[in-house]
Amino acid sequence: MGTLLAFQCPQPELLAKLAGLCATHQGNLTRLDISSDAVGSALDNQIFIKEHLLLRHRKAMPIQTFENLTGGEGAIYCPVEAPRNVAVYADYPSKLDQKGPNVAKFDLRLRGRAKLVDHNSLIWLNPRDLILKHVRFVDFDRHQFERRTFKEVREKDPEQAKAQIAKLKRHAQFDFVQRAHDFAPHVRLNTNNALVCFQQELTWGAKRRSIAKKDLSSEINMVREDNA
Repeated sequence: MGTLLAFQCPQPELLAKLAGLCATHQGNLTRLDISSDAVGSALDNQIFIKEHLLLRHRKAMPIQTFENLTGGEGAIYCPVEAPRNVAVYADYPSKLDQKGPNVAKFDLRLRGRAKLVDHNSLIWLNPRDLILKHVRFVDFDRHQFERRTFKEVREKDPEQAKAQIAKLKRHAQFDFVQRAHDFAPHVRLNTNNALVCFQQELTWGAKRRSIAKKDLSSEINMVREDNA
């Protein structure tokens, strides 16, 4: 029977030790989370990420939302079993600067050996390249999309238009470009990864939160995320 080890904010020395253990005991890296802090207003950045981020090759499905401990809404893009996932949420101050302001977070979560980098190369990982292998950022005007969609509904079915539009406003989740893409996959969304600037090297020195804030980790891993 094997042993499962999980670490938050591992530093280079620990990663080197883990690589050695994997080599000695034929271990595998089965989950990797790359977490990014957005610089600036947490609320504005969270809205921006939702309106421009697409997880590649994702099956159409509702996005799981939840109330975050810091206030506002968090979201998990694949609330079912999936080898790749994205979480977006408002968070406490960065683990790199715990006296700073609250930040918006973007997590890329990978599971399964086929989806992960080799454990020996983690220290030199280029997070930008890995993230853009699994997600893309697109030009998207949410309000224009909604106006066009509601106009088409009114033209196709004028008698039921009011009810249909009300239903879309309640359930379609068009505040996420991912769900707009689910609803209208034929609509062309131009990739523009220059919308977001990612580091090309991992940032070290993050520190775990105090005991009082540790339950946030459980919250952002909820909705069957342990099986995702």
